[in-house]
Amino acid sequence: MVLAIRNIEVNITITLLNAGCRVDSPTACHLRADTPVQLAMFLFQPRLLSIMVAAGASLADVKEVCTWPLMHNALANNNNNPSHTDMYSELVQVATEIHTKPRSLKDNCRIAIRTALGTNICDKVSCLPLPTILRKFIILSEFYVVK
Repeated sequence: MVLAIRNIEVNITITLLNAGCRVDSPTACHLRADTPVQLAMFLFQPRLLSIMVAAGASLADVKEVCTWPLMHNALANNNNNPSHTDMYSELVQVATEIHTKPRSLKDNCRIAIRTALGTNICDKVSCLPLPTILRKFIILSEFYVVK
C-alpha cells in the first residue's frame, strides 16, 4: 500500500483496498506518517485521501493530520513552490470537508459491507444478490482512473 500511495497509483491503491488492505494499519515508510491516510496527506494527495475515506478511514485521523505541524513543515521544505502550495490548499480543502461533513448513510453502508466482506472484496461482492450499480459502488469503482 505504501508504494502505491508514494507513487500515486490510484488504481493500484483501490485494488489493494479491495483485496483487504487496511487504511488504518501502520506503515513502515519512514516519513513520519503512521497510516496510509497520513501518508497520502503528507504527500499532498487529496484524491488518494478521498479514496481511503470512502474505504473506511477514520475521520479522526484526517482531522488530526489537518492540524499536524508536519504538514506545515512539509510545505516549507518544498521552498513554497506554487504547485505545492496549490496542492496543499486543495488537500486542506478536501480534508476540512471530510472531517466537518458527516458521512452519508450510503457511505456508511458501503463501509459496513466492505468490513463484513473482509478480504477479496471484488470476488465476494460479485456473489451478492445486488444490482450492478451497487456492486460497483462497494468496490470503489467511481475512483478508478481510466487511461
